[in-house]
Amino acid sequence: MTVPKIFAALFTVLAFLATAAAAQADFFVGGYYTPVNGKVGQELISDAAYSIDDMPPSCVVTWKAITVAGDLPPGLSPPGTNTSLVALSKDENGIPISAAEIPEIAASAFSGTPRQAGDWPLAVTIHDMACSGKQSYGDRTIKVNFHIAP
Repeated sequence: MTVPKIFAALFTVLAFLATAAAAQADFFVGGYYTPVNGKVGQELISDAAYSIDDMPPSCVVTWKAITVAGDLPPGLSPPGTNTSLVALSKDENGIPISAAEIPEIAASAFSGTPRQAGDWPLAVTIHDMACSGKQSYGDRTIKVNFHIAP
């Protein structure tokens, strides 16, 4: 094999690896919170969302932590605050029939009853986003602007 052919083959392999790495890094880039519009005195639950094509197939999303930069609308709690668990179903003694429990409010959701009108820009960082805790996609930041009407 000649030197130019070796370099061409090496370039092809490197290009393939770069493309694979870029494709992997492109998941979870278009996150958003919904809804972002609320009204003073009315409960608001806003959760993170991603389009289907922005997630790997068969991905069960996990993360290590969520941090919020910016001021929340008064009365709204950050993600992870109001996540009391409720059992899927219980027997007559109140014991869960299924071992699985689900959160009443998702751990990634803002929740509460806004007390003040205004616009509240935030940056929400989801740390060490992964699929089933195996394939890590790193930290992802979602910019949110809550608009609370009077």
